Amino acid sequence: MMRWERRLPVVVALIVLGCAAARTHQALTVWQSDLTVWRHAAHVAPFKPRPATNYGVALLMARDPLAVWQLRRAWGLTHGSQVPDYDRALTQRTIRRTLIANGLW
Repeated sequence: MMRWERRLPVVVALIVLGCAAARTHQALTVWQSDLTVWRHAAHVAPFKPRPATNYGVALLMARDPLAVWQLRRAWGLTHGSQVPDYDRALTQRTIRRTLIANGLW
């Protein structure tokens, strides 16, 4: 067996490990807080009401003035024909409760 043939598995393992480490670092930047998680989720799935709602709630908890706009946007997304009834009801209830609890309803 030649020298490079013995080293090939080590080189491949190091490349795979390096790629995994880079991907882990990238994922960790998303998982810094509720706000960053839901911002990412709302960006990845812009037409789904649940990530939009949870992003709005996270904005509200961070006292961001964009929170009400985001929650209204999420409410509008619940009226699409692609949204199942249980998801629509859950999302609208969450938005209503959040706005009432914060004196915005």
